[in-house]
Amino acid sequence: MTKPPETPHTITPETPEKPEKPIKPITGKHVFWSLVVFFGVIIIVNGIMVYFATDTFTGIETENAYKKGLSYNDTLEDAARQHELGWQITITTTPHWQNVGQLTLTAINKHGHPLRALTGQVTFRRPTHEGHDRQFTLTEIAPGRYSTPTPLTLPGQWDMTINLGYNKQERFISKQRITVKAPQS
Repeated sequence: MTKPPETPHTITPETPEKPEKPIKPITGKHVFWSLVVFFGVIIIVNGIMVYFATDTFTGIETENAYKKGLSYNDTLEDAARQHELGWQITITTTPHWQNVGQLTLTAINKHGHPLRALTGQVTFRRPTHEGHDRQFTLTEIAPGRYSTPTPLTLPGQWDMTINLGYNKQERFISKQRITVKAPQS
């Protein structure tokens, strides 16, 4: 039997060992103050989150949501009647910013004839802020063409609702989200 080759041994000079610091035992004071700091941070963060949740948005998405929920079948019937009308609406907008902006729409019936003498409203609502909602009345500028200035003063997203009517029986409602861009400087 052969022996495996021996590995050379290295000798390192001895260094004096550093005395170890004694480990302090965890006492009741340490546990108490750790819990106070831990829960204090949680309470402060929760307080900040509650402040922003309640102060920045009211949370009201729909006024009278319960009543609207009960009348949902009426809403479905209105949508079916609107579909049967066959109205085709084309919307054109010019840039909106600081009292500059124009909304023009063209309305034709299912036979391709312009819809005359409609009454119409356009409502713009901010989905994230209250108090900036705007409502405008559409004016007929040509047969089947309606227009209104739309001075929207804030950039960002707006919910636009167009409500057109004829003889208080026929109604057309369109809801869209639009984005108003800030001017390029």
